[in-house]
Amino acid sequence: MHITIVVLNALLRDSEILLLKRAKAPYKDYWTMPGGKIKPGEHIEDAALRELKEETAITAEFVGIRGIASEVLHRENGRKKAHFLMFVCELRPKQKNFVESNEGPLKWFKISEIKKPNGKVFPSDWKMLNEFVFGEKARLKVHKIRVNEKKADYEMESFSCEQ
Repeated sequence: MHITIVVLNALLRDSEILLLKRAKAPYKDYWTMPGGKIKPGEHIEDAALRELKEETAITAEFVGIRGIASEVLHRENGRKKAHFLMFVCELRPKQKNFVESNEGPLKWFKISEIKKPNGKVFPSDWKMLNEFVFGEKARLKVHKIRVNEKKADYEMESFSCEQ
């Protein structure tokens, strides 16, 4: 088993959040934050914006990383099935329209609906939203670093810090 590194997108507008009802396993038929795998060489915010665009056709503004979680999915017999390292990102839409996703239906929910456990939202997504996004928002700094290897030495080409 390997660790799958993913972004989960909390796309917020006014007092609503966009969620995706998963059409495929894992988490089939649960409402979750849209997201997906980070590609090698891709920074977190680039992955968040790309995944949102791929799944919803929405262009957005990256606000920040609100939390990081490690989730291990176990089978009924207790054996580990999958391990995800998840970066929960807050985004703001630049547009209001979206298309139906091939990943499942999309719906804007009132945040007040999601703050209470309701059985519709996947349990760990519900917990991450309430801990990282809806409450006192964490401000994690993201350091984007590019290092070049030159023979037996290393040189930092760029360094930026976003909040």
